[in-house]
Amino acid sequence: KLENEKLLMPTIQHLLRSNQSQVKSQDDYLSGKAHPAVFDRANLDAIGMMTAAHEMRLNTIPPLVQISVISEDELQPGRDFLGPARLSEKHIDSPDVISRVWRGYPMKRTMTVSAKETIRINDEPLRYHWIVLRGPRDNVTITPLDDDKSTVQIEITYPGRTESDWINGMWSNRLDIGVFAETSNSISAPAFITWMTLDNEQRNYDESGN
Repeated sequence: KLENEKLLMPTIQHLLRSNQSQVKSQDDYLSGKAHPAVFDRANLDAIGMMTAAHEMRLNTIPPLVQISVISEDELQPGRDFLGPARLSEKHIDSPDVISRVWRGYPMKRTMTVSAKETIRINDEPLRYHWIVLRGPRDNVTITPLDDDKSTVQIEITYPGRTESDWINGMWSNRLDIGVFAETSNSISAPAFITWMTLDNEQRNYDESGN
């Protein structure tokens, strides 16, 4: 079934991410603790992965989150940041990853993102979770636009460079938002919305956002 539905590798991603020594509960799974930018092989529980795989049934196959940008701020080189006309804040748009590079001067970015095209095995309703996995959570406001939270508006205040909450001494310019789909029997691996600020600059904004 996994091969026929092209869900084999996404399901293995779910098994790997949910079977780590530091992941003890669903709250852990729905946090950056389970989804680091860099995995430590010492934390991987191979026996747990195999056991969970053997216990999986057709009704517990996790969904595959598929995301897309509905609208977003469009910043232009030569007006909103320095650079040639070919330069853009857009880096990748795929159903699994949306990534952006923070080039423009404005202090905030707003995006509307949908997960309505998520692939599911059956007709059971899905519940969506949009979680800040990496970076300053206080800089992110996520507002659901429909009852099941399949579409949200995301407002991000410039995050800068921050230390990981989960790995001591690991600093990064990334801000990661994970998107999860949950059924009564399973929860997906995340899709990612990622913003990267530039490491060769330091920004200070006043109260007006200048």
